[in-house]
Amino acid sequence: MTKPSIIDKSEDLTNKMKLIKKEISLYEKEISLLQIKKRFFPPSKHLYKFIEVTNWLLTIISIIYWLRFVPSSYNTTGNYLRLLITSSPFLFLAIIFRDCYNRCINNENYLSLLQIKLLELNDLLEKVKKDQVELLFSKESTDEDFKECPVCLELVRSKAKICRYCGHKF
Repeated sequence: MTKPSIIDKSEDLTNKMKLIKKEISLYEKEISLLQIKKRFFPPSKHLYKFIEVTNWLLTIISIIYWLRFVPSSYNTTGNYLRLLITSSPFLFLAIIFRDCYNRCINNENYLSLLQIKLLELNDLLEKVKKDQVELLFSKESTDEDFKECPVCLELVRSKAKICRYCGHKF
C-alpha cells in the first residue's frame, strides 16, 4: 500500500472542509428559522406561567367552594360529579399552559445548543484550514511534490516537463 501524496491529503482536507461548510449552512438556516419563529410568535413564557398558576388557583377555589358551600344532600355522587365538571376545565387549562411553558423553555435551550454547535463547527473549519495550509507549505510537500526550476528558481510540480513560469524544458 502506497503512502498518500500531499495532493491526496489536500483533496481529503478540501472535501472535509466542504462537508463542514454544508453542515454550518444547515445549522445557520435552522437557527434563522427558529429566530424568525421566535420573532413572529413570541414565546411569552411568563404569560403561560401566569395563566397556569391562575388556572390552578381557580381549580382549588372551585373544589373548596363545592366542598364547603354546597350543602351535602343524600345525592353526594351528584355533588362530586358537579365538582368534577366545574373544576376540570381549569385543571385541563393549567396542564395545557404548563406544556406551553415547557415548550418555550425547550425551544430556547435548543436554540442555544444549535448556536454552540455552530461555534464548534466554525472552530473545526478553522482548524482544517490551518491543517491544509500547513500541509501545502510544509517541508515535506516541497520536497516530495515540487522541484525548483534551474532557470527562474520557481517551484514547479516534480512531474512537470516544462516550467510554467519561464518555459524551460526539463
